[in-house]
Amino acid sequence: MNIKTYLVLCLLFSSVFSGFSQGIKGAVKKSSGEPIEFATIYIKEIETGTTTNLEGDFQISLSPGTYHLVFQHLGYKANEKRVIIGNSFLVLEIIMVAETIMLQTVVVSGKDEDPAYTIMRKAISKAKYHKQQLNSFEAELYIKGSGRLIDSPFFLRKMMEKEGVDSTTSYASETISKIKFTRPNTYDEEVISVRSTGDDYGTSPNSFILGSFYDPIYVNAVSPLSPKAFGYYKFEYLGTKSERGYEISKIKVTPRSRGDDIFRGVISIVEDVWSIQSTNLYMESTGILFNIKQIYEPIEKNVWLPISHKFDITGKVFGFKFEAQYLSTMGKYKIELNEELTQEYEIIDESIEKEIAEELKKRPSEEVTKTLAHGGELTRKQFRKLINEYEKEEKKQNNDPLVQSSYSLKIDSLAPTSDSIYWARIRPVPLTAYEIKGYHKMDSAFVAEKKEAEGDTLETNKHNGFRPTDILLGYNFKWGKNDRLKYYPLWQYVNFNTVEGYNFVVKFKYSHTFANKAKLFVSPQAKYGFSGTKLYGRLNTEFRYGPIYRRSSIRLNGGYYSKQINNDNPIHPLVNSITTLLFRDNYLKLYESSFINASNQGYFSDKLSYTIGVNMEKRVPLQNTTTQGWFNATQEYTSNAPDNVEVGSTDFIENNSFVYTMGLSYKPWLKYSVRNGKKHVINSSSPTFDISYRSGAPVSIFDGSDFKHLEIGYKHSFRPGIRGQLFIDARAGSFMGTSPINFIDFKHFAGNESPFLMEDPVGSYRLLPYYFYSTANKYASGQVLYQFRKFLFTQLPILRLTGVKELAYISYLATPASGNYVEVGYGLDNLFRFLRVEAAASFIDGAYNGFGIKIGVGTSITSGDGSINIGF
Repeated sequence: MNIKTYLVLCLLFSSVFSGFSQGIKGAVKKSSGEPIEFATIYIKEIETGTTTNLEGDFQISLSPGTYHLVFQHLGYKANEKRVIIGNSFLVLEIIMVAETIMLQTVVVSGKDEDPAYTIMRKAISKAKYHKQQLNSFEAELYIKGSGRLIDSPFFLRKMMEKEGVDSTTSYASETISKIKFTRPNTYDEEVISVRSTGDDYGTSPNSFILGSFYDPIYVNAVSPLSPKAFGYYKFEYLGTKSERGYEISKIKVTPRSRGDDIFRGVISIVEDVWSIQSTNLYMESTGILFNIKQIYEPIEKNVWLPISHKFDITGKVFGFKFEAQYLSTMGKYKIELNEELTQEYEIIDESIEKEIAEELKKRPSEEVTKTLAHGGELTRKQFRKLINEYEKEEKKQNNDPLVQSSYSLKIDSLAPTSDSIYWARIRPVPLTAYEIKGYHKMDSAFVAEKKEAEGDTLETNKHNGFRPTDILLGYNFKWGKNDRLKYYPLWQYVNFNTVEGYNFVVKFKYSHTFANKAKLFVSPQAKYGFSGTKLYGRLNTEFRYGPIYRRSSIRLNGGYYSKQINNDNPIHPLVNSITTLLFRDNYLKLYESSFINASNQGYFSDKLSYTIGVNMEKRVPLQNTTTQGWFNATQEYTSNAPDNVEVGSTDFIENNSFVYTMGLSYKPWLKYSVRNGKKHVINSSSPTFDISYRSGAPVSIFDGSDFKHLEIGYKHSFRPGIRGQLFIDARAGSFMGTSPINFIDFKHFAGNESPFLMEDPVGSYRLLPYYFYSTANKYASGQVLYQFRKFLFTQLPILRLTGVKELAYISYLATPASGNYVEVGYGLDNLFRFLRVEAAASFIDGAYNGFGIKIGVGTSITSGDGSINIGF
């Protein structure tokens, strides 16, 4: 079907269906005759509406009857119209005029405070009230989204054209859902119909639509209605308009310092109610610009709820410039009021209305409390305190007060099957030319898939068989729904070290998913070193079980393999390959292990987890077998036995070892979110306390394994203020009684002598030698890292808006032999969106020890769960 035929059929079916429906359609224009795009049309009687499209056109089906319509758009005066619908469509042309804003005569303080501040103080004091105002509501949600790639790196354009990537349309989607909200923060969504084309790469506007500016944090940014808003924003009064009996004040929102995850723009507040009437706010995050436009409408007296959202997204990442746009309407509201909070309250601002506020403060606390039940005057602090106490009391009565939010999604089995005729009939917002083109492509693809299913011969570019290049590039094979086999790319596992020379690893991973969502992983791998001339092999197995949010596991591993002396593997083989071949710095120290080990990680409760494990191995020392290198051939490599301050030489003889471990981890104040009935932990909601015990077996056949090691730890991240986020990792431990004889059993620390950053930024050192300060004695170590929102270079908005973060940190280590070892450092993270550069200096007992500049792949430090993730 070509595009012309497709459009003709759409028009034909539209005309057929128009004979059996009625409602309103038409256009919304400026007084100059220009169309107004995305104007909101709200129908009071059915508490729903629609919006105009890019050409200013609208259409909505209605049953015969009388309706009151409200046409709204940011910057224009609302236009109300009463219409009578018969048995056909009523055609309307609505002219909107620019809104008239009046500056109020206001009383200001002696410091000539802008009147915006008293308006925002009152609105902030009622933010939680508006979240508690309804017990529940139900609504119908329509979302239309589209996006496209605008530009790409020149060297990739031809390849993308061959892959069929078209800059004129990337994807388009439409969804109709039923939304149910239940206080305090539970959303249930049922998708009734969905239609999409192209790949949206996991983007979704739901966090914007279901989130609320009444929350302190809205889509990971500080809301202008947050209790901390005055630390982040300046406010400016732009004037007040009188509309349909309401006084609506426009407030300009300006960041005190521009940067990521902060808003700027305009928010309109309904006076006396102190609720949101509309927003036109911008937010930037890692160079991507979001524009959030919302319009609220009084569904009942003093109950303002959103009826339309529009989100425009533009950005450029790694040379790819893109845009996306989402439009949504919410209507057919059914609300249930919270009868305990239906009264009217007059909020008094202590900073302005000082005399009234002083009188109110003299009232007994019992009388103040009664005001919440009966209505009346309250200072904003009194009101906010009462709402906070009300919220706390409700949480106590909650069956699970630790659950912060709950969201469930159900998709009707027929949702994806609705055809273009169905959508042409129910779609409240007409498609644009880009979207029509995208849907035409989708319909063509649907026909092709149907023919293929019916047996027609179609050429495809699918790669279904194994090719020789897959030996280097890797391969994934799946059969059925539950079984997968992955062959890892060989090129990722070709490395060099002085013990094995050039070496490569062949690795597979088989996975099976059981009916109860438990998973089994079996991973065989083999390694061969051309200089060491040894073939190693190992088999790792893991069984994961239990709820997703607290997954337990059983592991059983065994084999004959080379291992790092520090079994935590702090030295990446690729980093060692680079430093060895280029600089003759052979940091990787290996021994030969014939081993079998088993472990179990599980949970006594959501907050308390455990680990137990045993490891039995035969350890054989290894020596350097090659002097190869690319440069400085005369420089000798260091021994495979690293130097250590406590014991000097770390050479060891062949020995047998049996070590068992036990550990507990406790998160006392852990909170959760719930999605589709499944809990997900919010890691940043609680610090983690842990204790671990490691012991060798005092049996003669296990030479030198008789030792006992105890360690305690603390890890947490939090925001101490508005300027940044703090990360802490602290541990202390000791060997009790007999110390370990074998260096492998010492306590090793996450050091770094290479020029590259690979370890967790919190919990690792930048300059500490890998093994020099390893200890068989007592120790204390800790790292504190602070991520600044604005510090030195990020004082410049142009740099801050690229997503660059500044880090400052201090690390400490104390052992009987190390003295007081301290590192202090500073770093720029997320440079060019992927790079991290740090400078660090070390000191021992206050004396300067060394300096280094390190480079690595950027971290992702997230305030959501407090974790730091590293990619390489």
